[in-house]
Amino acid sequence: MSKRTDPLTYSVCVARTYSAAHRLASPELSDDENDRIYGKCAHPGGHGHDYRFEFVVSADALTDHVVIARDWLAKCIDGLVKPQFDCVNLNETVGQNEVTSGENLVRKAWELLAPQLPSHTSLRVHLHETRKNSFCYPPD
Repeated sequence: MSKRTDPLTYSVCVARTYSAAHRLASPELSDDENDRIYGKCAHPGGHGHDYRFEFVVSADALTDHVVIARDWLAKCIDGLVKPQFDCVNLNETVGQNEVTSGENLVRKAWELLAPQLPSHTSLRVHLHETRKNSFCYPPD
């Protein structure tokens, strides 16, 4: 039996699903330009998704921070992320100055939580926008 030479990483994952509306459109472009680039997703009335987020906190050592992180992480998510992503128009919350693409939304969720983490942990956020589209931040 061989020994592991790589350090173990311990992780805890909390998943949440949020329903939200948005319109893919750059505030710097005209309606015609947005329509040409984003197609039906640029419709002025917007459209909605049931976004599934997975928030993963990891550490190289099994410490109290990782063991108790699940409840703490759930509270942080519910207090910081949920108000910005659930039952809202994302263009009016997290996407006021940029396109509300999956890449930008997953980064915004990470930015809300990452400052709350202990320094020896890391955060990875995975966003499932549709069955065919998903996004991770930070990227590999």
